[in-house]
Amino acid sequence: MYSNALRERLLSNLLKLSSSGQNQFISNHIVISETSRQTVLNSRRLYTRKYFLPAIKGKIRVCKKMFESTLNIKDKKTRCLSKKMIFNNGMPYDDQRVKNGGQRRVPMEHIKYIENHINSFPAYASHYGREKSSKMYLSSDLSIAKMFRLYKKKCFEEGLEPVNYNSYRIVFGTFKLAFRRPSKDTCPECDKFAIKLKASSGEEKSNLSKLRDVHQHYAKRMYGEKKKVVCEAKNVEGVRTVSFDLQKCLPTPHLQCGTAYYSRQLYTFNFTIFSTEGNQNKADCYLWDETKAKRGSQEIGSCLLYDLNNIASTVKLVHFYSDRCFGQNLNFVICMTFLKFIYECHLIDREITIQHKFMVSGHSHMEVDSVHASIEKARKRCTINIETPRDWPVFIGSIERKVPFKVHELNQQNFKALKKLEQHFKRPTMNTIGQKIKFQL
Repeated sequence: MYSNALRERLLSNLLKLSSSGQNQFISNHIVISETSRQTVLNSRRLYTRKYFLPAIKGKIRVCKKMFESTLNIKDKKTRCLSKKMIFNNGMPYDDQRVKNGGQRRVPMEHIKYIENHINSFPAYASHYGREKSSKMYLSSDLSIAKMFRLYKKKCFEEGLEPVNYNSYRIVFGTFKLAFRRPSKDTCPECDKFAIKLKASSGEEKSNLSKLRDVHQHYAKRMYGEKKKVVCEAKNVEGVRTVSFDLQKCLPTPHLQCGTAYYSRQLYTFNFTIFSTEGNQNKADCYLWDETKAKRGSQEIGSCLLYDLNNIASTVKLVHFYSDRCFGQNLNFVICMTFLKFIYECHLIDREITIQHKFMVSGHSHMEVDSVHASIEKARKRCTINIETPRDWPVFIGSIERKVPFKVHELNQQNFKALKKLEQHFKRPTMNTIGQKIKFQL
């Protein structure tokens, strides 16, 4: 009895052979003999084929359907091999197509040229789905056809003969690239508008389109404003721009064995600050595990206070950018943290201004996210087991990057009870233009 496991193992071993070896194996298990008697009137059938599969005690005869399904071949394969065996005294000759030198092949130097052209287009990793996929995403305005037209233009400028479209497409297929924006990176508001627009018509559809355009215009405006502020920090002395975010929890132990997935793991938190000041970019990673502190507003505020206390005395204006997470960023505790630092600066006659701006929900991709992507990508390639929380700072600090990571290991003494600042700072109810302020914490 031939089990499914045995058939799978046989197919796996067959696929390891070369094309010539596979043909020889298949022909060795087909027995061809002359037809002894004709059962169909006026039949042109001259030969009969019998099919066998290998076994410990010898070959086992099977039906044609089982033979072909086990070896994952079609009827044409068995017919062609049978004809070769008949005309070559039972021995199938090799495929002669490999000796045909008439094909027009793309030189390896030109394939490298095409690969360099594809790599010249900027690609980005998925913001929320990067853990499950290593695929990179090109601009949604691009396509293979557009890239091929640009490639032909570049070839003409450099005096090279371009390949055809299919050859370019085959080389592109070796890259893990896509054009559409991944669905996990879409904004919930944009998704709602897309669903409602499909189900609406007339004036309602027009109104929804206007609301969607306003929402997307506001998101683009925030990105544009942030870009201007980063340029200002590079060119104007005394200006510093910062984006910060908390990375997804890092589990310990992070082992390659399957049993680790079923155990309760200790988590390490990585709060990252990406700053621009002058012509210098910095990436500071503040790490602690859950035995030392949690990951709420007081912990985030303590890290921000630690960072502010280490900036140069020449800095007069600091721009902070973050997402709208209420428990960590958008709350009164963070406001009191900034007020505390400003108050301490005024005591020593130091003038400083802090502006904290929030990105639009779903449109909050910042420089700090590229830091987290680099860490997670390096973790996928890492073959070293991370067994203790202390291994995470060592691992992150060893990652080579254009902007190197500076790792800060925090203890309980580094975290402040910032909620007690409510005794010193009054919670405002109205802003400067008379709008009501709603703080979550």
